[in-house]
Amino acid sequence: IRSLRVPVVFELQGVARDTLFLKRWGTESVARIVAHRITTGAQSTVLDPARFPDGVLLRDVFPSPDGRLLAYTVTERGSDDAVVHVVATAGG
Repeated sequence: IRSLRVPVVFELQGVARDTLFLKRWGTESVARIVAHRITTGAQSTVLDPARFPDGVLLRDVFPSPDGRLLAYTVTERGSDDAVVHVVATAGG
């Protein structure tokens, strides 16, 4: 089966100016979290799990109500223990 070269997109949260969504091209094994600026049309990657070290997996994603922050948890090698990280989106 040939990989498609079109993105697969799932919206995480839309806010007044921005939308956070998951985007995965047919050639990628993991979806990235991308911010889309409604006012400018610009897109920027907020979180790319493909860049995590080996054995570190994205577990949960929690956008803030205003879309300015993104909290996410990661686990190491399938552990039940998770570490929480918070990053600012480009719209913050």
